[in-house]
Amino acid sequence: MRKVCQTVFYAILQRALKGRKNKSIKVNVNVTFERDVPLDSKLALVLYQKKGSTWRKTIYEATENICTLVKNDKDFWPLIQKASNMSRYCPLKKGYYVVSDAVLKINSVPPVISKGCYRITISILTPKNEAVARVHLYGTVSKADASDLPTCNF
Repeated sequence: MRKVCQTVFYAILQRALKGRKNKSIKVNVNVTFERDVPLDSKLALVLYQKKGSTWRKTIYEATENICTLVKNDKDFWPLIQKASNMSRYCPLKKGYYVVSDAVLKINSVPPVISKGCYRITISILTPKNEAVARVHLYGTVSKADASDLPTCNF
């Protein structure tokens, strides 16, 4: 999942930051886990594109065991841990977590995302597919000069 998630996530950010000298973005997120995250829970990422007034799934969807990600990821998770009060180990505990000024640096990603309105849904799901946490990220992909900026009405 890591490669797929990174490709989709970074492709969107790459397009959004195209033309900027500083190819980085700060992320600030507050997340509440309603309960402890079981060891066999998974992180699911789904990319949607808005068509008319409807959000439709794209071909980009990925799932990975959350503890495998916490233990093995060398890129995204360490960045989140450094900028937050989240545990560095599994299982993740019930509570309120704050990610402050996590800086994502974007180098180069293939232009796999066309212009349009997008939503990335990131969920932490129990083995029974019950959501422990869900975050929706919204963004617009356009040319660097925003000359073709679509109207998204998020």
